[in-house]
Amino acid sequence: MDKKILWFKSKNQYLILEDSISMLLDKYLNGISFRDFVLLCKTEYNINRKDSTALYESCSELIEQMNSKPSVLSPQIIDHSPQFENNITTIYQWNGVTLCVNYSSEKLKALVHPKFQHLEVQSESEYSQVHIFDLDNQIGLNITEERCKLWPYNEFHLFQGKLSMHLLNLFTHKNDEDWLATLHASSVYKNDSCLVLLGGSGKGKSTATSLLLTKGYQLLADDFVPVEAETKRIFGFPQAISIKETIVKTLSEYFPHLLSSISKRKNDQIQFRYLYPEINTLQVQKSKKCKAFVFINYSNGSTTKLNLLTKTKALELLIPDSWISPLEKNSMAFLDLILETPCYSLEYSDNSSMLNLMDQLMNDEL
Repeated sequence: MDKKILWFKSKNQYLILEDSISMLLDKYLNGISFRDFVLLCKTEYNINRKDSTALYESCSELIEQMNSKPSVLSPQIIDHSPQFENNITTIYQWNGVTLCVNYSSEKLKALVHPKFQHLEVQSESEYSQVHIFDLDNQIGLNITEERCKLWPYNEFHLFQGKLSMHLLNLFTHKNDEDWLATLHASSVYKNDSCLVLLGGSGKGKSTATSLLLTKGYQLLADDFVPVEAETKRIFGFPQAISIKETIVKTLSEYFPHLLSSISKRKNDQIQFRYLYPEINTLQVQKSKKCKAFVFINYSNGSTTKLNLLTKTKALELLIPDSWISPLEKNSMAFLDLILETPCYSLEYSDNSSMLNLMDQLMNDEL
């Protein structure tokens, strides 16, 4: 690899730099004087004084930025959960764990419940409780033994991440430090191996995931894919697949119940439905060894192409859209996992050839 990965522990942020720039930044961090920095630039890289000065100032700005306060606002903390007379109580069960979620309104239930409604049960067994409420036009989360947190609705994804992490820990009897990362991805498996599919909105990830379920694969996780620290294995998470309305007709040939499922609206442009996994595949926690990371890109009219990615490119695509553990040993183990695991880009427009290629990848036939 001709590039270096720098991890800034205080902010848990990563930079991927050319070897030469990494070396100059390392010299800056170790206290090299401005004069010696300029001389080094000239003798090692034939960089003139003006550009060397700009590089030195850039190093200074970068370090100042990395030492500043995080740009993402922390949730607001309040001491007590507001009391609501008409809480809407829903009980979910997975992996032998029962959870009671109290929603303060139907509006809030509609935001969270649809992805987990296949886990709803009628139960009188002991359970943990979570309260989801609205306060001052913010969405609030109260988890037992934690102080209440509030997020503006335009930061709903941060609330969602916190709630998903709590559910993951509760269902698996683990803590945050037990995870290397959670990926914005999907994962399907056969036997003891899984494929992790990544890609931005509209790139065909959900379509590919759903179609693989018709070819003998099973869903491990969708949208929130956990990676365990101790084993580096991909763990299951019992969340339904979000299917955009634009592809419901295509998938309804294989999943007829999509047509009768409730249509949800994310915003004025995006409507979607949910594809629910078979409930009997969700009752016991599963974990699988990652066969490959595949970055999906549906491109109308393109031929199906699977290309091996450099590790640098894979990290550039993966890091911005993932939560990676701030613990040093976990962070290093996550980078090791990426270095150890093949990473591919898959461009396709034909579903059949895409599925054939994924089978070849899973079966080591490439």
